[in-house]
Amino acid sequence: MENESSLPTILIVDDVPANIQFLAVQLKSRYQIKIATSGEKGLHIAESKNPPDLILLDIMMPEMDGYEVCKRLKGNPKTKNIPVFFVTAMGEVEDETKGLELGAVDYITKPVTPAIINARIKAHLELKKYRDHLEQLVDERTVDLADANIKLRKEIEERIRLEKQEKIILQDKFSNLEQLAVGLAHEVNQPLTYINTVIQVAIDSIKNDKINPEKMLVKFTKAAAQVARIIELTNHLRALRWPSEMQHEQVDLSAVINDSMNVMNEPLKQHAINLNSQIPDDLPPIYGNHHKLEQIFINLTTNAIAALQEQNEKEITVAVVHEKDQVTIRFSDNGCGMVPEVQDKMFEAFFTTKDRGQGAGIGMCIVLDIVSEHHGTISCDSIPGRGTAFSITLPLNRLEP
Repeated sequence: MENESSLPTILIVDDVPANIQFLAVQLKSRYQIKIATSGEKGLHIAESKNPPDLILLDIMMPEMDGYEVCKRLKGNPKTKNIPVFFVTAMGEVEDETKGLELGAVDYITKPVTPAIINARIKAHLELKKYRDHLEQLVDERTVDLADANIKLRKEIEERIRLEKQEKIILQDKFSNLEQLAVGLAHEVNQPLTYINTVIQVAIDSIKNDKINPEKMLVKFTKAAAQVARIIELTNHLRALRWPSEMQHEQVDLSAVINDSMNVMNEPLKQHAINLNSQIPDDLPPIYGNHHKLEQIFINLTTNAIAALQEQNEKEITVAVVHEKDQVTIRFSDNGCGMVPEVQDKMFEAFFTTKDRGQGAGIGMCIVLDIVSEHHGTISCDSIPGRGTAFSITLPLNRLEP
């Protein structure tokens, strides 16, 4: 006789104990038997760690009938492949048709003939056995093909990376600029609102013949300042879009940091992040490209915003220290931090911890390139759950890039 644990398991779902007892007596010598007196209990057993190999299911049950149970079984990936027999007193063709349409493999009407139900159960369990074996073979072949595809895909991706790296970098940068444009649009909206107000006041004054030259001069002077602000912002965005056109020159590092934080002002406010800036007033200039240096802090701020999403109190600190012939900028946040494995790869091109489609993984690679172009160094100190700090050291007196 087979070991009981190796026997197939049959789940009998019926709200009438006598029906369960009758079926159990007929089947217990060949199968392990599980029972449920309601549809809800039957679903719970079917979804357990040890699901049955086949289910005998009554239709007429209170609260949840057999049709609904079958529908849920077939709609659940964990239970959809379990064969379902309807065993019921409902013998109309319409009843049987509905049951089979819901996914049942057989439909037996009561009273049940023991020999027939045993034969049908045996046949369907054999079919399930062969189907499971076939699926195993398919899975094994699929793994082999997946491995081959992964190898081929890596080779193709490497070729694409080498051939199109510059294009991907530009596309990613353009995507970042679109996000920055949202913040700049917010900054432009305020001066435009003021200019519109001045124009409306002027129109009303002309219509009512109540022009006050002194007051209008003050208002138009302020409006002109707001126009200048808009021109400054648009020029700023243009410079960020094509920084390679800019030559290296003497650069005010405090202005670089302040400009980059102004660009990121709207995202910082949107995510309720406090910016703590510690920049000395007597900071000497460095030789470099203002807008490329600005990109460093924009990229670092973008990453810090992502790292701070789950924190209650969110803070970014930018501290600058002048030492002899160099300056050191420490850019830190109190976000989620990084594990050592991520720190080791963060400057690699195309490495990203973001979801697919959320980033190309080149932001920190660009930061490293810009720092290197300015003959500087960058290092990272990060503790998971406590935050991340970047230290960027740049020389002061280099005469050429």
